[in-house]
Amino acid sequence: MAPGSYLIASAGTSTGTSAALIDRLRSAYANTSDITGRPAEEIAAWFTGLDLIPPGLVDVDAWRPGCQWHWLSSPTARIIGTVGHKPGR
Repeated sequence: MAPGSYLIASAGTSTGTSAALIDRLRSAYANTSDITGRPAEEIAAWFTGLDLIPPGLVDVDAWRPGCQWHWLSSPTARIIGTVGHKPGR
């Protein structure tokens, strides 16, 4: 990544996600794609060397609390996301 660039990502994580849900997703998408349950620590490693923009790597609904389009969190699934900035500009 070039200095001054941003990396934006959101991903489903196995951390806090029901193993049964991951198994159901694997079955549902077996003929089309691979489902990989990545722990939050692995997703965080994607941003090594980048400055995380607040609020950092959190559940995606924490990015816009109070937004009228607020989605209810699932008790069986977690989606986390962040924005990272590569210093240098």
